Amino acid sequence: ASPETPDFIINGKPHPIGLTSRSNAARDPQQHYGIPKTQLISPEDELIDLREEQVTTAQAETETDWVMRGQTDKKPAYPSTFRIKRNRPATQGLLLIYPLNPKVAVLQNRADRLAGKLKPESRQISTVPVVGIAVSFPQIANDAKVKYFANEQFKTEYEYPEILDQDDDDPTP
Repeated sequence: ASPETPDFIINGKPHPIGLTSRSNAARDPQQHYGIPKTQLISPEDELIDLREEQVTTAQAETETDWVMRGQTDKKPAYPSTFRIKRNRPATQGLLLIYPLNPKVAVLQNRADRLAGKLKPESRQISTVPVVGIAVSFPQIANDAKVKYFANEQFKTEYEYPEILDQDDDDPTP
């Protein structure tokens, strides 16, 4: 911990508090700050309010899922989101608030960057605070599914990617 990122004790474990850095994946990174829904939440954050036995069960189930899919070369570092939600009590949703660093890495050509040809550039995208909000809902047996719609102006103005509308699927084969 440092004065810029002091530790906050949650369930007896220290957690640094400070700005969260995420890459800007917006189509127009000069005007917008875009983060895919799967990249806002840090894997360990979704575990923060679970009891140790819930985390252990979710991890074991995730490892079993990997083996069933033929991924036996290594074990997952964290339980999958699917297994976390299955082990979260039905009455216990989790609100995650991320104060985001306004100086972000702007994603460029992914293939070139992965090949080491390009490095992301950093750019200050805002002079006002940027906050990311995520909610982790438990999976509830026989719950009623609800679909939400965004109006066309929202989709056009923010270049809303259709992939965000896809359902999260059960990772088991």
